[in-house]
Amino acid sequence: MNENSKVVETDAEKSVFRFVDPRKRSEEFSAAVRSVVKLGANVVVETADKARAKANTFVDGAEQGAAATVSGVASVGRHVFEASFANLAVTAGMVDKLSDAKTVVEALRIEGDYVRDIVEQNLQQIATATSLMTGVFAAAMKTVGADQSAPKAT
Repeated sequence: MNENSKVVETDAEKSVFRFVDPRKRSEEFSAAVRSVVKLGANVVVETADKARAKANTFVDGAEQGAAATVSGVASVGRHVFEASFANLAVTAGMVDKLSDAKTVVEALRIEGDYVRDIVEQNLQQIATATSLMTGVFAAAMKTVGADQSAPKAT
């Protein structure tokens, strides 16, 4: 074959043949192909690691939020239960005092004292329950906020 009869490759052929040239009858991939495959594998591994880290952060946040919420709700339930018994104790004390009253005026004073005491006690119980619920809500929102403000991986 002389120079003039040599086949000229098109740009498309050059593009395809830069990876594997079947005319060379070689079964080896070019260095470019190997580097593309290695780069692709590295990108997949890095992406999987980032996804795993994000998933771990999400699961940890959800776990912490759930634990804080359950603990907080249990505290509120415990408080309501204790408040109910405290109210029963005040009421039982009033009934005991009322049974000892000798006059209607004394009975009215005992009842007035009871109403004042039970209202004060209930206001304190409501304030405590509100504080506990605010704590539960704040803990849950803090967890959600931490998840939302976590830096975004690119």
